[in-house]
Amino acid sequence: MSATPAPPAKAWSLPALARAFSLARTQPDEGPAHTHAHARHQHPHPHAAPADVPPAVSMPTPNPLRQSPVPLQPASARSSSFSAEPRHRLRSSSVPGSSRPRRSEFTRHPSWSPVMAHSLHAIRAILESINNDSLDLKTIQRTRSFANLGSAPSILNTSVQKDYIPRLEGILIDDMAEEDSLGLIKSEWVENQSVASKNPEKVILYLHGGAYILCSRKTHRGITSKIAKLAECKVLVIDYRLAPEHVFPLALHDAISAYSFLTNPPPKSNCKTYAPENVVVMGDSAGGGLAMALLLWLRDHGSSINLQMPGGAGLLSPWLDLTHSMASFQHNGKWDYLPRGLKGKLLNENRSQYVRQIFFISSTMNHSSLTSRIHQYTKDNSYLKNPLVSPLFAVESETAPMCPILIQIGENERLRDENLMFATKVFASSPIQLEIFESMVHVFQLFNQVDSFADAAMQRLCAFSRTVHSDGFVKDSFGRKVVYVFNKDGYPSEPLSQDDVDGYLGLENSNSSM
Repeated sequence: MSATPAPPAKAWSLPALARAFSLARTQPDEGPAHTHAHARHQHPHPHAAPADVPPAVSMPTPNPLRQSPVPLQPASARSSSFSAEPRHRLRSSSVPGSSRPRRSEFTRHPSWSPVMAHSLHAIRAILESINNDSLDLKTIQRTRSFANLGSAPSILNTSVQKDYIPRLEGILIDDMAEEDSLGLIKSEWVENQSVASKNPEKVILYLHGGAYILCSRKTHRGITSKIAKLAECKVLVIDYRLAPEHVFPLALHDAISAYSFLTNPPPKSNCKTYAPENVVVMGDSAGGGLAMALLLWLRDHGSSINLQMPGGAGLLSPWLDLTHSMASFQHNGKWDYLPRGLKGKLLNENRSQYVRQIFFISSTMNHSSLTSRIHQYTKDNSYLKNPLVSPLFAVESETAPMCPILIQIGENERLRDENLMFATKVFASSPIQLEIFESMVHVFQLFNQVDSFADAAMQRLCAFSRTVHSDGFVKDSFGRKVVYVFNKDGYPSEPLSQDDVDGYLGLENSNSSM
């Protein structure tokens, strides 16, 4: 199939999409939305594990968080939102004089633009409209269809070419059935025709987000088309298998297959072979966590099938902890659009009608755990601390180093702490640079077309990719650092000290260095 420029994107407003998504519900949402945990800066007190997390999952007691780390500069130069006490509080979740609870309140940060604030409110409305106790497979499938509306690239001169990638046959992870390693993966090549010729030997593999249950290569064309232009190379985007129909490790198997297709294509396929050092892996949210799982699998098993580590990885708010054990997952709910957890009948029913019987017919499986699962991506909660599911629980290797990694997170997102912990504590010696963006939320880069701060983050991400792709790049020259990026003119950045990071994590008396 020849590559042809995609048509201009259809003008969909996020409020309109919110109304469209609400049609996917099978029943009206009569239940209350989550009442979020206390805002930061409140007085210390013990926090219990959330009610939707089963006792089988260890939930460390989080320490109270401050609104900001140790001041980076005089208070007068910082945003007015970083005061001793927050300007905004969550209002009551119930309507006075009425027994019917209302939706959880969404707090607008004073540094957000009106367009950003309204966009975040619309996305939150979308997620709350479908994430209710009646959520079932049909609702998820309808939501996927709605999510593909208006999915043309947002950048001019972008071409999209559909492709099919063969899965790696015989490579079985965990207890995969052999037939699950067969078949083809839908994918597409995204290319900006004005710059792609600059780097024909370079490529980016992009793994989309969506909590492992939603979205596709189509929904993320707003990001992938921007990356193709700014990174000046082709971008391969795949439709990996989604839950609840397909649980771990099938999505990871698809990611491994796609990477192998780039660096070690099947014999006689006439497909272009990219050198591993010329491949950058990217992903957002669940796709970012899947990208990190891919790196861990390549580190531990790649040599057995002639697969080497890629040149680098750029991750946007990667989901590294499916146990939701970090404090920011609870405290930042007032700002972030992510829900506190998944609801729905699929979490607590036997899903043999969706997943292959081999996952359920086992004398060693704890079937009782199926009634308390907290995510549809895994067969049961015993998988949640598997490093290939939650990379936060991985162990750093002195003999098998990771490739250079850039992680971007929002200061006010739920997944902030798990990324800070991963980059500064768990993989404390690996070549990881983390950028934390003032007042931003989960995968705020999605708004790069309407928000200049989000666009600046995309510029930094693609500058990293161009650096990794540059001739003569030496991995050992990629140092470790954590920087804070300010949302003001010029978007300056300043390094964070270990005390600053520990301030976010609520750690005391830490003597470790960055």
